[in-house]
Amino acid sequence: MQRYRLLESPGFSHGEVQLRLSRNPQGQWHANGTERPDLADATDIDIGVTPSTNTLPIRRFHLAVGASRDLVAAWIRFPELSVIPVRQRYTRVTKDQYLYESLDSGYQAKLTVQNDGLVVHYADIWRALTL
Repeated sequence: MQRYRLLESPGFSHGEVQLRLSRNPQGQWHANGTERPDLADATDIDIGVTPSTNTLPIRRFHLAVGASRDLVAAWIRFPELSVIPVRQRYTRVTKDQYLYESLDSGYQAKLTVQNDGLVVHYADIWRALTL
């Protein structure tokens, strides 16, 4: 069973918000204890404030340059921590670059990854820092 727990700090305008999201081996999703049949096709989560979850399908797909693959993700929106199914596509453009597409909204972003598939640059909105 995959389980995720997200908390929003009380310092945010919505106060404290919690989300408990799980998916059992049969593919059934639950959010805060309620079954979510609308997420039945989702294979991944996409946490809207971090590109770290883009790393999961990139590593799993092992795409060749020029290849694409579609999936449905359980997209967690912030700050309200709502969850909706979103159709996505990943296309490997070069050895270290992917094109991410949200097929429902038309949003696109270029992602740069390390050799292990870890996203280190997400369009012009996020970049990993060297410590």
